[in-house]
Amino acid sequence: MNYNDFIKSFYPLGEYYGVEISESLADLYFSALRKYSIDEFKKALGVILATHKYAKLPKIADFIEAIEGKADDKAIIAWEVAVNASMEASIYDSYRFTDEVINRAINSLDGGFEALIHATADTLPFLRAQFIKAYSAFAGKNLTPSYIVGRSEKIGQNPKIEIKLLHGDLNSGKILRVGQTTPKAFKSNRAQTNALEIRIQKLIKG
Repeated sequence: MNYNDFIKSFYPLGEYYGVEISESLADLYFSALRKYSIDEFKKALGVILATHKYAKLPKIADFIEAIEGKADDKAIIAWEVAVNASMEASIYDSYRFTDEVINRAINSLDGGFEALIHATADTLPFLRAQFIKAYSAFAGKNLTPSYIVGRSEKIGQNPKIEIKLLHGDLNSGKILRVGQTTPKAFKSNRAQTNALEIRIQKLIKG
């Protein structure tokens, strides 16, 4: 978004909350939020005005959370991406998700991606808890690129490793691999994943 559009929406907050918004304060907020579109900012503004309970100017973090969602919410969505990808993945291949936080969360699992690929109704709830905790911990941090090392690379079986790129798309239930122009469908879509988790929850509850 541009500065003029931002100011038109941001300055009225000062009057609403009884705060004088200086130029330097406005510049600070704009610098942190400029990467978002004006529509995203206005939508976040509406959410904040409807839910903000304190008589003080919302912080930058409040706007970011309203736009991007809470870390735990994003972690649950990322978990669905990871589960869907695991249904198509091979333990021998190396992978990189476009969301770097997913790479970190999967690598932090007990048993890594292999554990997720071979997950059962007994192990999946524990892996889910580990993944969501790790994803929430890594989210928002400045992370260097990493990837998920497959078994072939681990044992040095193939010195020319192709790292397959995975894009999560929950709406279409598809992944896109390196070199592909058309997404390849998952073996399981989101509805199937949700159904699996519902069955697991029933097992947990007895």
